Amino acid sequence: MKTWIYAIGIAIVLKAGAAYAQERLAHNLDQPAQSNAQIKQLKQTASSAADYTQIAAYYAAKQQNYQKKADEEKIEWQHRSSNIVSIAAKYPRPVDSARNLYDYYSAKAAEMGQLESVYMSKADAAKLERK
Repeated sequence: MKTWIYAIGIAIVLKAGAAYAQERLAHNLDQPAQSNAQIKQLKQTASSAADYTQIAAYYAAKQQNYQKKADEEKIEWQHRSSNIVSIAAKYPRPVDSARNLYDYYSAKAAEMGQLESVYMSKADAAKLERK
């Protein structure tokens, strides 16, 4: 009987994991189209406006991803802020962890936005230079 219950539990977990993996692949939630190594190589060899635009698009996708994570953590931070129990709670409290993650993701989104604007300005300069 226990074996049967374990088998059903494992099947449910595996099915849920497969559905989650398919969703992540379908929505491409993990990374932009290019990898870090590809972008690093492209940054070294970039000379045209199209190259710089591709790099800027990569950073725009990363910025959007970090901003989405920051928004999720802000909601979690607000949720955890409403449930603070004791002033004598040990640090880091769950509310502190959510706030720290929100700050981190917000800072990374801002950094990616700055990199995007740098490479967009390089793309604009390459377009003007080509003319």
